[in-house]
Amino acid sequence: MLSRNLPVKEDRGLRGRTWSRGAAAVVLLALVDGMELAVGPVAAAHHAADRIEGVWRLDGYGTVLSIEDGRLQEYQATAVSCLRGDTARRTGQGGSGSVSYTGDDATVYRIRPAAGGVGAILHFDGSVGDRRLLRLPALPASCAEAAPTGAPATFDVFWQTFEENYPFFAAKKIDWWAVRDRYRPRSTTVCPTPSCSPFCGRWCCRCTTRTWESTPVTPRASGRAALAP
Repeated sequence: MLSRNLPVKEDRGLRGRTWSRGAAAVVLLALVDGMELAVGPVAAAHHAADRIEGVWRLDGYGTVLSIEDGRLQEYQATAVSCLRGDTARRTGQGGSGSVSYTGDDATVYRIRPAAGGVGAILHFDGSVGDRRLLRLPALPASCAEAAPTGAPATFDVFWQTFEENYPFFAAKKIDWWAVRDRYRPRSTTVCPTPSCSPFCGRWCCRCTTRTWESTPVTPRASGRAALAP
């Protein structure tokens, strides 16, 4: 009796061990799948952010964006200056690989890869259009230098910014070089201190008690070396 029952018990034990191993394998696979599902969105988010990080320049503007480790730093760059601007931190991710950054003033930058993988697209919340971003190999060298100080240097940055980015001088018959020749020598006397913040729109210099504006002049050929003293 015992000799006949023994194989039966061994067979049941074998089937039990086989079932236990199979069940453990199923549980293990379920756990692995769950981990992949949980990690997948995180990995995708990091991948999208990695594609956005780097140095970018707005096409047609002097704005440069440096994006690294979830932080966005804005610069205003010209041929003679690079001024540090607003900052923002990464706050989310949207569709099509879009990554959002929110500034201290609540400005929201949404950046996504451009179609075809060349460049990127910048959208500001509340704006009706998008702006194209062109990738740069690194920040302009001037961004690592101290910002210019003093009234003449401030005038030069202001003047150069309009020289590079304002498109309507010819249409308005304004010789921007003549404006510089006329008013730059006055910047030292009219605005004697760097803290005066002397410049605003319509080519005017405002100080504590004096205000003057340029008037349109006859156009002439430009192309002189930028900001020769």
